[in-house]
Amino acid sequence: MEIVIFGVKLEAWAMIVATVVGPLAAVLITRWRDNKSDKNSRQMNIFRTLMATRRVAISYEHVAALNQIEVEFYGITPIEDAWRNYIAHLNNYPEGGNDNPALNRAWDERRADLLAVLLARIATCMKMPIGEIDIRNGGYAPQGWGYRDWRMEQIQEFVVDLRTGRRALPVIAVPLQNEAPQNASARNETEPAQ
Repeated sequence: MEIVIFGVKLEAWAMIVATVVGPLAAVLITRWRDNKSDKNSRQMNIFRTLMATRRVAISYEHVAALNQIEVEFYGITPIEDAWRNYIAHLNNYPEGGNDNPALNRAWDERRADLLAVLLARIATCMKMPIGEIDIRNGGYAPQGWGYRDWRMEQIQEFVVDLRTGRRALPVIAVPLQNEAPQNASARNETEPAQ
């Protein structure tokens, strides 16, 4: 039995539909795959940056990657929850933490733990399950960076204190090394006669 719609056989309709829909479907599928690949690439870039800077959490790159999580991982509840916990902790630095090393250390330990949870959840999402302990204990940042940053802070604080008048610039008179002391005969030669 042959099916005819509007005077055209069903096989002809199938050919028309395939001719029109086929290329359109191919374009839509390609666009969907490209968008998914782009999103995956952006997510991987965030993950790489956070992993690379996990020991230097104050770096610009680390902070920029953190601020992109809420957009690039939108709708992924475990990551969003871990991100919110981490951000809440970062935004609640304890009062007097700078004056209390134990309090500062405890806050930083908690920060590192929360970051490890966040990175582990992102790793799972990226199909790269890395444990929190491996993330927490991994990575490298030279101690010299910490010392350098500490010294830069001291210099900046000193300059601000100078600018605001809280400190004065110490000045010490020191004889110049290249200048020979003048002896009495040399002084007499240059003095006018009386």
